[in-house]
Parts: sequence; C-alpha cells; structure tokens
Amino acid sequence: MVASANPLSWRSCSPLSALHLSPPPFFAGAGAAAQAITCRGTGAWWQGRMGRGRVQLKRIENKINRQVTFSKRRSGLLKKAHEISILCDAEVALIIFSAKGKLYEYSTDSSMERILERYERHSCAERELVAADLESQESWCLEYSKLKAKVESLMKSQRHLMGEDLENMNLKDLQHLEQQLEVGLKQIRSRKNHLLFDSITELQRKGAWRGKTIVNRNGEAWRKRKKNGVGLPPWGFHLVEGDDKKTAVKALF
Repeated sequence: MVASANPLSWRSCSPLSALHLSPPPFFAGAGAAAQAITCRGTGAWWQGRMGRGRVQLKRIENKINRQVTFSKRRSGLLKKAHEISILCDAEVALIIFSAKGKLYEYSTDSSMERILERYERHSCAERELVAADLESQESWCLEYSKLKAKVESLMKSQRHLMGEDLENMNLKDLQHLEQQLEVGLKQIRSRKNHLLFDSITELQRKGAWRGKTIVNRNGEAWRKRKKNGVGLPPWGFHLVEGDDKKTAVKALF
C-alpha cells in the first residue's frame, strides 16, 4: 500500500498512528518521493528508532511481585536445566533456596549426592593444584632470593679484593682481607715458580738432545774423513780416544 501525497494521511497507515506521532521532518514536503515510501517501511524506521531499552536488574521491592517473579523464573530455570541435561547429555544439579528458606532442587538421572561428591572431588583437586602452584612459586622465589644474596656477596668480595669499597670496613675486616691476599699471593707465586721450573727443565732437555745430535753428526763426519785418508777438519775438532761405536768429538774452541 502506497502512502498518499497528503502528509496527514501518513498517520493512518503508520503502525504508530495511535501514538499521534508526527512524521519526520524530511517526509513533510518531500513531494513525489514521499509517495514511494510504504507504510511498512515507515514502521520499520520507527521501530529501529524506538528500540526496546535494557532492563535494569535490581531487587523487586514489592513483596508480592517478587514472589511471583521468583516462581516464574524458578520454573524457567528448572526447565532449562532439564533441557540442557537431555540435549547435551550433561550431568546437572540445581539447588535453589527461596527468600523464606524453602529448598528447590533438580538433578539428572544420577542422584544429587553423587553429583555433589563429584563436585567436591573436583574442587579438592583444583584446590590442591592451586596450593601446589603457590608452593612451587614460593619455593622459586625463596631460591631466587638466596641466589641473589649470594651473587651480591661474591661481587662485594671481588670489589674488596680489587681494593674497592673499603670505606665501610673496620680494622678486623681489613686484617682478614689482608690475610686472604697474602694467602692468594703465596699460591700465585708457588704456581708461577712451578711453571718456570717446568719450562727450564724442558729447555735443558731440548738443549742436551740437540748437543748430543751435533756431536754424533760431527763424529760420523770425522770417521768418514779418516777412512778416506783426509786429515782433521779445519774447523777445529779432534778425536778423543774411544772405540768405533762410542766416539767422542771435542771442539777446540
């Protein structure tokens, strides 16, 4: 049904005409464009503008109304519990106490006691898990505090050994630090002397082996020259008495 060009006829086709609401300003004088707007579309526009508000949840002050609402909501809640237990194959337990202390309950095919026992076991397990997590966190925090204190103590001792941060140390602490340094110096010197002795011993061993090698080579060269009828070498070596296997060659310089 198309609205008439007369703006007054808009009220007769609007679903909100009983409220005597005036049309929006842009409909008045719209001319031919207003004729293309149906009453159905106009009603949808007003429904979008006049949406239902959100109900504020608060205690119902009227005692009778409160009791009626409780009865209705209780029945709906019990029905929903029954439906979800069937549709979703879930174990459901519902306990309601009215304002007067009257008990209303619902449970699935299994008894209420069994569901409550299951809930209690689950709750205990959750509490134990939370307690274990808290205990673990406390243990880690304590361990962290100990390690942090130990690191700070070691860093402080290192600064003292380097001769830093000595202002707050008393005479006894300084004497103890001096003893530590003396013990450390003795150990350092002992280790250094040990390494020097090992180095000298190794050099002596290498020098003796090299000298023996040179002597053996010179002796072999002298024997060859003697066998060939050649005299002593001009560089000043002569044969010291001995057999062929053990011949000593002595330098004259």
